[in-house]
Amino acid sequence: MKSFPEQQRELFDKLEQGSVRATSIAMIRDYTRETRMCLTGIAFVPQSMRPEISARVIEPLRERDARQHYYPPESLHVTIQNVRRSSDPPRFTPDTVARAREVFRSVVPRHRRFSFELRGLFEMPASLSVRAYSDEALGDLVFDLRDSLRAAGIPDDKQYAPGGAVFGNCTVCRFTRKPNAGFAAVVRELKQAPVGTFEVADVSLKTTNAVCDSSVTAVIGRFPLQ
Repeated sequence: MKSFPEQQRELFDKLEQGSVRATSIAMIRDYTRETRMCLTGIAFVPQSMRPEISARVIEPLRERDARQHYYPPESLHVTIQNVRRSSDPPRFTPDTVARAREVFRSVVPRHRRFSFELRGLFEMPASLSVRAYSDEALGDLVFDLRDSLRAAGIPDDKQYAPGGAVFGNCTVCRFTRKPNAGFAAVVRELKQAPVGTFEVADVSLKTTNAVCDSSVTAVIGRFPLQ
């Protein structure tokens, strides 16, 4: 039987190839005016790792193609579980937020901590991310959250690839237009490059826009893992 990271790698590859489909965020020209808002549970990248991602991944890409939208260090995160996907107007109400907070409060603390290994790049039509590999603890947490959100009357509204594998990814760039050849060359160089590993100690439920702009992000609660 394939390991959990091997299953994750296969799913990353299938999504890149377009052989399976999942919900994604459509490209726009100016993300400084992004108004699409979401409600989601995430793990913030720790401050100690943010400079590494910026130096090894973001800055080489920015040097080749500054037209794209690059995430600032404080916005770097890995999504754990969506509740309401990015939309304008928002797809959630204060009641949705309150129900989701109760689900995360009750579910997250009964699961153990786990780690994300950031390694290689994940290419989608409108974005670029660092792949985030983990073990079965991520799957246990995610499927418990999905079942509990459904039971609370607020099922996750994203479309996911079929199967039992789930993964994380840390978005570093959203495209404002087709990237240039220099950008593509850096992506090829970094396609399999290791970045680092961090432990996930808690999950934050937040409302934010499609690029996690800190000026519009509100953390509803931060829930510890065991």
